[in-house]
Amino acid sequence: AKPGLNAAVYELKQPPANLPDFSRLEPVKTMVVEQANLTPRTREEDFGLVFEGFLNAPTTGVYLIRVASDDGAEVLIDGQPVCGKDGVHGMEESVGIVALEAGAHPIAILYFQGSGGLGLRLDWAVPGGGFSEIPTSAFSHIEKSGSEIEGKASLPK
Repeated sequence: AKPGLNAAVYELKQPPANLPDFSRLEPVKTMVVEQANLTPRTREEDFGLVFEGFLNAPTTGVYLIRVASDDGAEVLIDGQPVCGKDGVHGMEESVGIVALEAGAHPIAILYFQGSGGLGLRLDWAVPGGGFSEIPTSAFSHIEKSGSEIEGKASLPK
C-alpha cells in the first residue's frame, strides 16, 4: 500500500438533498490525496467527494472517530458506518466509537456539498488520547482506476 487516499470528485447535476449513490455516477476526476478534505473539489456548489483507502490503527483499542461536515458526510470503517450526518446542514459534528485491531482497516469517507457554506474535517482520538486531525501517516491506499472507486452510502435516507 502507498501513502494517501484515493479520491473521486463528482459534479452533481442538481442540488443534492442527501448523499447520492456515487456508484451510479461518473467522477469528473480522480487522484490521490493526503487527507480527506475539500482540496480536490472542482467547484464550490453541488459536488460530491469519495475518499477510499486504509486507516492504519497504531494500537489495538477503542477509537473515537469524528467527522465535521457542511453538508452531509458519512464515514465507513471495515465496511460499517461509524459516524456522519446526511442531509443539508451547516457545519455539524458526528462522533462514532469503533474497536480496531492494530493495523490497516478499509475506510471510506463520503461527502456532498449543496450550496452555501462548506466544510469537511476528519479527527480521531486514539486509545487514551484526545481528539486531533487524523494524520496523513495514518492513511494508505492501493492504486486503482477511477471506475473501481465505489461510493456507496449506507445511511438511511
